[in-house]
Amino acid sequence: MIAIWFMDDGTKHRDTVDISVHNFSDESIEILKNELLRYGIETTVNSDSKGSRLYIIKRIYPLFKELVKPYIVKCMAYKLP
Repeated sequence: MIAIWFMDDGTKHRDTVDISVHNFSDESIEILKNELLRYGIETTVNSDSKGSRLYIIKRIYPLFKELVKPYIVKCMAYKLP
């Protein structure tokens, strides 16, 4: 599920990735953060004029990549730094 969501709403950065949570309530974002933490994926939330984005903490990115890479289709592999 995380890989599909990332392929749809994820963005790569130099050393990590983020996922859009623009239309999520604060409560839903906290639930999501806690669920990802169960897999060892630590996140932070940053907001801008478009809404909120869930950032994978840089030091955790290798774990995130290991978890989702097997499920990323070839045409979306460019999203993984």
